[in-house]
Amino acid sequence: MRCSSQFGDSVYYLNDGLSSYWVSAVGEVSNQWIEYIYKFPVIVTSVRIGLPGSDKWSSDCAPKDCSLEGMDTGGSWVNVHKFQIERGNSSRWHEELLPEAVWRSYRRVRLFMKNQHHYSSQDRMVLS
Repeated sequence: MRCSSQFGDSVYYLNDGLSSYWVSAVGEVSNQWIEYIYKFPVIVTSVRIGLPGSDKWSSDCAPKDCSLEGMDTGGSWVNVHKFQIERGNSSRWHEELLPEAVWRSYRRVRLFMKNQHHYSSQDRMVLS
């Protein structure tokens, strides 16, 4: 697993399966990504994202415009599916079901987060 930036050990915690979260570096709230590298090709049919909470601060730190990308055999990232996460999602989860037409096999997949709902130079982007 790799990411564009991180605050502390947050990418380690995202990968441990127990206390999963990721936080971008301070001020890095646009064009952030988390990449998953698999030993064998996988077909992604859905994406389930834990959101940081339903209070105002937490929902401001959640990503807004996102896309799932896969690396093609030529080594280029291709857009698989774009989606938007609504602000203040009270369920704390966003699940995006991908249309069957975009199902492909990839060894490297990343969640690309273009922006968040609110910006300040001290903000971070958060997934839990």
